[in-house]
Amino acid sequence: MLKVSALPAFPDNEGTAAIVTDASVLIDQFRYSRDFHSTFLRDKEGVSLERIHVDRLTNDPNNWKSAASVIGYATPGYRNSNAIEVVSSTGKVHVEPEIFVPVFGQPDFTEIRYSFEQGGKVANLKILDHQGREVRQLANNELLATEGFFRWDGERDDGTRARPGYYVVWLEVFDGNGKVDTFRKRVVIAARY
Repeated sequence: MLKVSALPAFPDNEGTAAIVTDASVLIDQFRYSRDFHSTFLRDKEGVSLERIHVDRLTNDPNNWKSAASVIGYATPGYRNSNAIEVVSSTGKVHVEPEIFVPVFGQPDFTEIRYSFEQGGKVANLKILDHQGREVRQLANNELLATEGFFRWDGERDDGTRARPGYYVVWLEVFDGNGKVDTFRKRVVIAARY
């Protein structure tokens, strides 16, 4: 995960975005055009382009789509509305239930369940808000069994309750050979009115 203090403005018609290291080594580069947007949009102003597959070519115009209107044409801090997730063959991670109400709800917590073909993997698990900021760290270099779960009751690291809304469960799992798998799942804190 890269943290930047601010992003530059991107022109609407066309442009190039690149990610480089401190040593000026190019990691990835994307040259975009207004033509990448859906032909069904009359006004493309304020509509984000979203990558569909993270494992396919960056500059393939078919790998980009306009963000969905039902989410406000942008998904900052969330999974892209058009993303197609490749199911990992190395394991499974589920959030159950995906929506919960702390204190008053049934249930009043969620479980992040995992299942892998072999044990001995190490995990880091964080809950992130819609802007990608850490709300709660549930695991820091925890040694995992082949199956198990972590529980989150909506509490933040400082002991206060997280606000209602969408959050991202970010789980990084690695083994002794250096193989790393990252899982991102959605969880929602609802409120009772």
